[in-house]
Amino acid sequence: MFLWLAICPSLFAEQVNEGIDAAQKKLDDALIALDSENLDSRSLAMSQIIHADESMINLYIRALQEPLPENRYPLVSLRGMVWAIWGQFPNPTYGSGKAAMWYIRNQGIGNSTKGKPTSTTKDAAETPAILHDPEAVDWALTLLHLQEKDWKSALSDLAKEKSMHLVSSKSMAPFSSIRAQMLFRIALLQALARLAPKNPNQVVRAIFDFSFLHQGVFRDECGKTIRNLGEYAVPELTRIAYTRYGLKDKEAKSRGEVVTKDKDRAARVRYANYQLERLDRQSAKKALKSAGSKAMQVELMNVYGEVQYRNAVEPIFSYLNDSSTLLRLAARKAWMQYVEGPAPDTAPARRWKRPGGVVDAHATPDYANFRQLAEALLRKKLDELHLPVSEANVKQMTKQLFAAYDAETDHRMDRFYKQAKEAELAGKWKEATDLYQWILAQQPTYANRFQMAEAFYQQGEMLAIQGEKNADQKLISQGLGYLHKALLLHPKHPKSVRIKARIHYLDGKQAQALGGDGLSDFQQAVDADPTYDEAKQQLERQKR
Repeated sequence: MFLWLAICPSLFAEQVNEGIDAAQKKLDDALIALDSENLDSRSLAMSQIIHADESMINLYIRALQEPLPENRYPLVSLRGMVWAIWGQFPNPTYGSGKAAMWYIRNQGIGNSTKGKPTSTTKDAAETPAILHDPEAVDWALTLLHLQEKDWKSALSDLAKEKSMHLVSSKSMAPFSSIRAQMLFRIALLQALARLAPKNPNQVVRAIFDFSFLHQGVFRDECGKTIRNLGEYAVPELTRIAYTRYGLKDKEAKSRGEVVTKDKDRAARVRYANYQLERLDRQSAKKALKSAGSKAMQVELMNVYGEVQYRNAVEPIFSYLNDSSTLLRLAARKAWMQYVEGPAPDTAPARRWKRPGGVVDAHATPDYANFRQLAEALLRKKLDELHLPVSEANVKQMTKQLFAAYDAETDHRMDRFYKQAKEAELAGKWKEATDLYQWILAQQPTYANRFQMAEAFYQQGEMLAIQGEKNADQKLISQGLGYLHKALLLHPKHPKSVRIKARIHYLDGKQAQALGGDGLSDFQQAVDADPTYDEAKQQLERQKR
């Protein structure tokens, strides 16, 4: 297949482009269907958009970023029109389908206080004329379709009241078109939210950026969508909220890149912080503790280290000697970014006024930066371990602590290593390799890992020989796995030449079992070990 792609790259590119064009056409057709007067047609089109597969993520993100044809609606501003359709002004009870319907039935007048709408003259004066359009009913019903489980009964109840709605004296021809554009983007948001677990950071970033488009009219819906993603949204929101933008700009300028000022930057940071607060995940300690999986904890640690989040220093420190290898390595990687990464920003300083009216002679920083916090934690821990720290810098102290932690872990593993070595000496290869596997899972850098290779080699040979004897490809495959592990553990093993040749020979035998000739594998086996007679015999037989 790869050879065919190399020979016919243009043909492959054409097929990919055809697939993209077909998907784009399908999306365009759905947008046309959303401009239909029929509610069922619009609902079906939205359902088709929402239930797309993950291959549509990039296409949906591009579609979400496309501008709205705002110049087509001169009668009323886009914001006023969307507010009118959505029943979201001024400060209504958001997210309630019944509240939205009340606003539409009552021309959008008034606020909602504890579920009891009230009206004011000022609100009435600001009510856009679009509210009087009967199509607004269908808009709200379609939203109910998306938001409520029992939407059919809601349709039945509300359809009876359709005749109660006022009909505008003015013609609002563009209404169906802007409604289609709104529904289209709502469907894209719903689809991306459903696909978010496949690529959460990309999806969250796209939805977050979309919330700042089109005068921010979709921001409430975007915020609700992001919060519904739960922990999947936390890493990217943290990245947005705590990235050191000034540092990024300096780095870009040093590379000769043109830096343009982002007028929305401060607003984006505030909004990301607001969403983290709503999710109750501003605390790094709580975010790590509440993560639903180790993969999510690792992702959070990667982000904290990347942005050098000051409030995550202590939580990351607590995982540096975690029992989970995955978390321990992720925490150490993040910690090194605190220690070796770009220098922290200078904290603001002031001359503090002490009790009695005495003012400090020198300014004192308001807070310790992340590197100072890291140094304090390291010194305290090394002091507890009775290790010297007087002249060491932060990086040296970190290496010193890691070495102490690893030595402690190796010491805990020694008992299991001794038990495994006894099994190895007794020829119990399976028992020995199982124990070795467990030790390596807990401590991949275990000091005695090189001495484990022999047991893996013997176990692999035993399984391979048994598999060849019984023509059992499963046993041969298992044997190959052990042989590979032996070579990885000790590349300079005394039998490494024969192990390499043996791996190539068994690959050739498996190729033959699947209908191939195994010629190249046998040739590699002979090249690796010219004294390997079985491989030479197979090679000569295949050449004949």
